[in-house]
Amino acid sequence: MFRTDSREVRPGEGFAAIPGASVDGHRFVSDALSRGATFFVLQSDRRDLFAVDSFDRENAVLWVENTEKALEDMALAYLARCKPRRRIAVTGSVGKTTTKELVRNVLSPALRVHSAAKSHNTRIGCALTVLSMPVATEVLLLEMGANASGEIRELTETYEPDIAVITEIAPAHLEGFGSIEGVLSAKWEITCSRQLRALSYNYDNDLLRRRVETTNRPWRLFPIGYQVPSGGGVRILHAESRFDGMVPELSVRCDVFGKVLDCSVPLFGIQHAYTVAFGFALGVAFEQPLEELVRRIGTMTPPQGRGVILFREGGGLLIDEAYNANPASLSVALDNLFAIKKKDEERIVAILGGMRELGRESAVWHERLLEKALCCDVVLLVGKEWKDVYVNRERSFRNNHVFSVANAEEALAVVESLLAPEDILLVKGSRYYELEKVVRGLARRT
Repeated sequence: MFRTDSREVRPGEGFAAIPGASVDGHRFVSDALSRGATFFVLQSDRRDLFAVDSFDRENAVLWVENTEKALEDMALAYLARCKPRRRIAVTGSVGKTTTKELVRNVLSPALRVHSAAKSHNTRIGCALTVLSMPVATEVLLLEMGANASGEIRELTETYEPDIAVITEIAPAHLEGFGSIEGVLSAKWEITCSRQLRALSYNYDNDLLRRRVETTNRPWRLFPIGYQVPSGGGVRILHAESRFDGMVPELSVRCDVFGKVLDCSVPLFGIQHAYTVAFGFALGVAFEQPLEELVRRIGTMTPPQGRGVILFREGGGLLIDEAYNANPASLSVALDNLFAIKKKDEERIVAILGGMRELGRESAVWHERLLEKALCCDVVLLVGKEWKDVYVNRERSFRNNHVFSVANAEEALAVVESLLAPEDILLVKGSRYYELEKVVRGLARRT
């Protein structure tokens, strides 16, 4: 097992130091040593950033020209040795990690499935996922993300999945992609694998469906969505999200290639009907028993920071959506928040981090989402992306119920002074703003 964050190192693990734009991992070699790291991958041109004489005979050090390239080379060599029978890659603007986790739930009882414990969807993340794979793995399940065109193509050509999943095409990373059509082209790069045999995709997305229909494809298709023709994939017939104040429940009825199945899963929000449908689609692709799929889907729990229901110290509901945000996911999160049946004394409070990398359309999307968020009783806007929008609208806010702060620490201080015990709180924002700090500060200790 390799780590690139020295704080996560456990005794006996490896540490790979990555030179970053703002932080160089080589500065944390001593920290990794103190935590018990035994194997190091380090760049020879960075020796001046740490004490080379700190290593002893128990430590193995691999000196390389480029740490990132070395990790990838090691991953490919290890992959050639292990030879998992199937490789799945999941991409999309939203829902990648939750879909990946549900697919693992669906397949792992019958097959030895390996996937990243975290949302490792970059070049480094995919390499770390492979390097942590048990030798006997039968199915390798990768998540592929991108900030610019060409990145998913590079990952796809490197790891050559035979099954690809595209969850959705939505406004995200527009700074790098330029437009929604650019997003589509970037996500479509996952189909360039020479080994690709099957594609599961969101049939309800018009751009994506048209791309599939106009492509000369040799793959088997597993479409999912409300508009899928009956018997031609996984058609969502009905979905209902319920929340009793303690445990969320999503009930979904699907036509799974001609057979109607009902299942219930403890996920928060109607959008997870698509996640369930992808679970059925991949289960069918691997010829798993349909009744068994219903049971396995029902055991799914959400990954951290993606619609996890928590409770605050002293009472009050806390919805943890802190992992990331783009216009599509924030809009859905607000819909789910407003759908909660609250008591008269309960207020709806939202802490919303700025949505990063939206390029020239950033102000438009923040203005649009702020208009929706104003239905909350209290709104805390975190980050510079909201600042101009806030200043332009400040005089129109009623009863000072909208606040603008710079970072997670300020948000935590302000919200602690505002919250009543019974308030319902949503926390959501881009990873850059580290709103998980707010969640940790407010969540009930168990």
